Amino acid sequence: MASNHLFARREALFIRQAFSRYMEPRLIEQMIEEEQLPRLDGEERELTAFFSDVRGFSTFSERFRDNPRALVRVLNQYLTRVSTALLREGGCLDKYIGDAVVCLFGAPISHSDHALRACRGALAAQAEVERLRAEFRSQGLPDVYTRIGINTARLFVGNFGSEQFFDYTAMGDGMNLASRLEGANKAYGSLIMIGPRTYELAREHIEVRELDQVRVAGKTEAVRVYELLALKGELPAEKRETVERYHEALALYRQGRFGDAVAVLETGLERDPRDGPTAALLERCRKYARIPPPASWDGVASLDK
Repeated sequence: MASNHLFARREALFIRQAFSRYMEPRLIEQMIEEEQLPRLDGEERELTAFFSDVRGFSTFSERFRDNPRALVRVLNQYLTRVSTALLREGGCLDKYIGDAVVCLFGAPISHSDHALRACRGALAAQAEVERLRAEFRSQGLPDVYTRIGINTARLFVGNFGSEQFFDYTAMGDGMNLASRLEGANKAYGSLIMIGPRTYELAREHIEVRELDQVRVAGKTEAVRVYELLALKGELPAEKRETVERYHEALALYRQGRFGDAVAVLETGLERDPRDGPTAALLERCRKYARIPPPASWDGVASLDK
């Protein structure tokens, strides 16, 4: 009994040390108390991956070319506020890659609502970025905003690395798709893009816009992707009307009725001129109205990068 007790204390100490940089202390203690200790040698489970990146960070960093320490302070401020929003929802910080943030929901501690937590965390992070943008403008700094990709899938999660250094992270196609969704926001003019499984699990609690069907490079299966807009009931009426017009145009687009889709989208853009997805789909419909796609066209967009 004494041996088992000593082993349990050592294991708990290791867990505290291993995850103190990634998670809120209260969640670590909950994990230990409920004996939800992760298998650090790896396990497969369904979880939700979060990727974010700062658009225009290269331009922003040029402003601090002669004062790199100031850039570090600004970047640390950004990462702290975004990370705090994610940790508050029970996320586990995977890594920072420059200004990019990678976070896991549903591991190492199991949350049945990991998809919803990731969505809430993403919306909270965007709200923090909006406040930062206002502060940056008041200081005369360049404008920046954050793009986010979220995807839910069965992934292999555990400690990976070399004998000298290892990290708790996840691997699998689902992680790759989350990363690609983050980058795909650029083409669609959106800010938060989520995958089909995330939408399926969180749909009763979120407001979304179906953006498109996409095919990832190296894959033949198409997946539906969605723009996360708000929590349920929090979408303004004006934006809801914009989304309805977009969905109407998207249906026409998939039927090959590009001229009709253009008319709907042009009306929508007049009412909401800053809506990125409407402008992006309008450009594509105008292109196909002038030069029709090949006969093999199936309405699916390819994510090559």
